[in-house]
Amino acid sequence: MSIEIVEQFEVEQNPGQVWDFLVDPARVVRCLPGARLVEVTDERTFRGEVGIRLGPFSAAFTGTIHFDILDRENHRVAMSGEGRDARNTGAVAMSLDSTLMEREGGGTLVSVLLKVRLAGRLAAFYWGPLIRNAAHRVFRRFTACVAATLARTG
Repeated sequence: MSIEIVEQFEVEQNPGQVWDFLVDPARVVRCLPGARLVEVTDERTFRGEVGIRLGPFSAAFTGTIHFDILDRENHRVAMSGEGRDARNTGAVAMSLDSTLMEREGGGTLVSVLLKVRLAGRLAAFYWGPLIRNAAHRVFRRFTACVAATLARTG
């Protein structure tokens, strides 16, 4: 099962400040519900864990995220990752492409394209709308956390 999600959010900080936040996995993971940074493999590769819950189903995925593109000049970040459920009942692969655009009058517009491919039990038991709605809820929580964190720390 594949899902594509396109989202945008705005923050009051300039693109440089937002960039510094979004390319720092230790800061980003604090805004992802159920996520934990496990290991920094190198400057572009990270291992982590994320837990999800959809109704009666829950899973804990362990995997790797890699920065494929870090284009500070054009404010573009692309990453890919994959993970497996700890009980080996499912797998997930993702790609995420983000661009930052300075807003007229200040602040930053962040545009995100997320592609997720699910396999195993999660994909077998849950259909697109449920997963898509859950992903949107997580995204809204993430963006609220990013905005609040940037407002506090810049």
